[in-house]
Amino acid sequence: MHAAIIEAVNQVAVREIPVPELLPDTALVRVAYAGLCGATDACIIEGLHPRATFPVVLGHEFAGHIAQLPAGYDGSLHPEQPVAIFPLRSCGTCATCRRGDSYICEHLRLIGIDCNGGFAEYCRVPLENLCPLPAELPLHVAALTEPFAVAIHAIREAGLRAGDAALILGAGAIGLFTAEACRLAGARQVVVVNRGEQRRALAARLGFATRDNAVKIEGAFDYVFEATGAEALLSPALRAVRIKGTVGILGKFDLAAQVDLHTVLFKEIRMLGFRVYRREEFELAVQLLAQDPSRYEHIITDSYSLAEFTRAYQAYCEGRYTARVMVQVAADDTPLSPLSMAPCSQ
Repeated sequence: MHAAIIEAVNQVAVREIPVPELLPDTALVRVAYAGLCGATDACIIEGLHPRATFPVVLGHEFAGHIAQLPAGYDGSLHPEQPVAIFPLRSCGTCATCRRGDSYICEHLRLIGIDCNGGFAEYCRVPLENLCPLPAELPLHVAALTEPFAVAIHAIREAGLRAGDAALILGAGAIGLFTAEACRLAGARQVVVVNRGEQRRALAARLGFATRDNAVKIEGAFDYVFEATGAEALLSPALRAVRIKGTVGILGKFDLAAQVDLHTVLFKEIRMLGFRVYRREEFELAVQLLAQDPSRYEHIITDSYSLAEFTRAYQAYCEGRYTARVMVQVAADDTPLSPLSMAPCSQ
């Protein structure tokens, strides 16, 4: 089978490797589509991830069909069933898992980081990590489940309620899904800030109010979600949130990023970080995507075949993409068509 292999730091190649051997309690998934995560996948390729080792097949945002189940399996799954992959692997025994927070297990591992993932024609996946998909959800949209789950987790943990006002800093895939999660939760106002015109236009097509600069926004929002990882936006985030409001951090920051704790103290701002998601939030993301797949197709702004994986990563490095870069892995799946520029349903 063909796979995109990260062989060493900044060395990416599409190679032929053996199909994974099926093990007990695992299934073989024929991957259809996998999303390129601009934060984690890029971090691994650049050699900055604390756990990932080389060689490795990346891809923790993917969907496909069950190709093979273990001998003697008698559960509800069946061959050719469409599935999304819940990529988190928890130990189940650490103190965090015992408290019921296994999604941030002290020994958390992810498919596509700690073992081979979805940028390959086949991937071996534990049975418990398979999430069956409704028939009406196209697989390229299902591959967006993981970033949507991050956003759903963020607004649920933050406590956003109907009638609240939310400001989203950044209109990449995570920022757009966070805005969407706020909208679906009943926020009375959702504003998306992005300097780049293309991303701002995409947010507007999805029906969100937009701004090109956060510097002059003062104390108007119940919630501010930072989804860029840009240190320069931390101070504007603290200014934009109301007294006793909440600032949520979804962007990946450098370790040395500085925060104005004076403002945090005097406004009694609550700051929260969001990393991943619970299983029920992942399943909720599937349900929401299935309700309006054509709306969420707009977040897939760039698509490549598996053979073009190095080009896809180069486009990311050079900033030549808008929201989510999608890789079509299975050659027999229908290629993605050019996206409509028409306004989306709301």
